[in-house]
Amino acid sequence: MTVRVSEDEGNTWKHSRLLHEGPSAYSSLATLKDGTIGLLYEKGDQQAYETITFARFTLEWLTGATPLNTDTPIMSRLYSVHE
Repeated sequence: MTVRVSEDEGNTWKHSRLLHEGPSAYSSLATLKDGTIGLLYEKGDQQAYETITFARFTLEWLTGATPLNTDTPIMSRLYSVHE
């Protein structure tokens, strides 16, 4: 799952960050009350539908203005088909 941001209404996509290298599926992206960005998405190791995960990150992290080691995404596994 890769998150991308455009600063020119979708003409170009200069910034992107990889959240999950494996298979992924449906996602929903929203701005949260505290100004961070929330992403709910399906992901897995073998199949895209193994877990539902929520990631929260800042626009600064997404655009690369903040180093990875100081502002990494907060991720929570919400559901697993193996449980």
